[in-house]
Amino acid sequence: NRYKFCEAFGIQQENVVFSGQVHGNHVAVVDRSHAGNRMADTDALVTQTQGLGLMLFFADCVPLLFFDPVHRVIGLSHAGWRGTFQSIGPRTISVMKQAYGTEPADCLVGIGPSIGPDDYEVERPVMNEIMNVWPNPELFSRKIREEHWLLDLWEWNRLQLAQSGVLPQNIHISGFSTMQHSDIFFSHRASQGKAGRFGVLMVL
Repeated sequence: NRYKFCEAFGIQQENVVFSGQVHGNHVAVVDRSHAGNRMADTDALVTQTQGLGLMLFFADCVPLLFFDPVHRVIGLSHAGWRGTFQSIGPRTISVMKQAYGTEPADCLVGIGPSIGPDDYEVERPVMNEIMNVWPNPELFSRKIREEHWLLDLWEWNRLQLAQSGVLPQNIHISGFSTMQHSDIFFSHRASQGKAGRFGVLMVL
């Protein structure tokens, strides 16, 4: 399936870098020497190498897609609630800046199809972790009944990106909830854990 996916976009799988995706916030800078490899313990990839694909897989978590048109840099991040909790979006931009000189205000960012704000129900243990670290969680969550909240990963990531210097007009939210559109996107929750993964591929 990976081969077919890459072939459909006119890129050889051997020219694509994959990620281990462990719900962390490690960002790897990759180049031609990493082609065809899977970067262990990594949830985001960035590159300036022409023709080198970045590919991650999703089934409710948030794909974050970054493009710096000034320095010609791309980045791709996997932001579940834990990755978002660990600020993987701002970290990706920070690594792009360190490696290539990217300025946040130049970045275009896409928040791709993922579980939506009306679908991602979490309970007290998750909210306790969030409330112990993040101020104003009511900006990206709402209580729906005792011990249950809806978590808005789109807004949480958007707020972090805006606070890190990305211009609000440069952040685009797809608005597609994978749980509500499980006929065209894999959704871990909609399928009760029996889902595949859909791929996101970026290449300069």
